[in-house]
Amino acid sequence: MKRFAELLDALLFTPSRNGKLRLMQEYFATTPDPERGWALAALTGELSFAEAKPSQVRDLAMARVDPELFGWSWDFVGDLAETVALIWPEPEMQDQSAVPSLSEIVSTLQGASRADVGAHLAPWLDALDATGRWALLKLVTGALRIGVSARLAKTALAEAREQRCTACYVLLRPQKWNEIKAAGEVMTCDSCGRILFYDPSHEPPPPEPDKKRAKKAKATPEAEVPSESVIVTIPPVPGALLNGVQRASLKEFLYSRM
Repeated sequence: MKRFAELLDALLFTPSRNGKLRLMQEYFATTPDPERGWALAALTGELSFAEAKPSQVRDLAMARVDPELFGWSWDFVGDLAETVALIWPEPEMQDQSAVPSLSEIVSTLQGASRADVGAHLAPWLDALDATGRWALLKLVTGALRIGVSARLAKTALAEAREQRCTACYVLLRPQKWNEIKAAGEVMTCDSCGRILFYDPSHEPPPPEPDKKRAKKAKATPEAEVPSESVIVTIPPVPGALLNGVQRASLKEFLYSRM
């Protein structure tokens, strides 16, 4: 979760489009599955938690700090996630082993009821720092507005299809193409730098055999091979006799000598 929080924080303060693309490409290239898959779903708006509501986050914060102080802070900051992340009291000793991963957060909240959401959020908020708390609450409440559209997030990746990068259409080296299909590790395009992924369902089907040619070959019988071969030996023809054969053809003469 810390790496995802750092990504969100960097994206928020990076104004340029190319800078945002570079940050996302570096994150997807160095983050294993399924973390990067959930991160992409969150950036594209495909990840939501129906049972998590902003009112639950507000109630958690008001249970930890003075309600009046929280109200003044919220009015001043204007954003619930940022207010709670900054005003949440830091524990004396932070347990780094209690820091949740993005996959753990997703799997836990997707199976939690509305009454259990607060019980899960409280220990996570205690274990995370201010940036992590802000990213967690932004993710949970669905208010992930960091200047990255779904289209821009998907631009950081490209599908490898028919041994080409579908973003820049550059032909991939055979070794890289085989490694991408084997799904051994994350690969980037040597030309455009995008993260390449492979979908076997998009590969063209293998060519079907020529049914007409196979049917014709099956219908044509094989030439019969005689069981016994007949060898005809033509005796040598003397030169004197050959000179006398002027009117008859050589062929008739040869057969007359057999």
